Amino acid sequence: YLASRILVGCIKLAREKGIRPFSWKKLKFANSYPYGAAVIWGTVMMLFEEYPEVLHPSLRRSMDEIYRFASFGYSSSSV
Repeated sequence: YLASRILVGCIKLAREKGIRPFSWKKLKFANSYPYGAAVIWGTVMMLFEEYPEVLHPSLRRSMDEIYRFASFGYSSSSV
């Protein structure tokens, strides 16, 4: 959580200082957030599938619960 807040702050500072590409007019939070979120979650998913031991234990447990152990609303009798 803290690392993401620091990263957002650094990007805002780079924008204020006119550092490209962060200073580009079309590069706004609302436009770029979906791409950033996709890259971050894509990275998390890749790490979870290939190298789960490198993830923080609480993140790994949450990912296990969501993607490995959850029934996704189906019971064995409904399948």
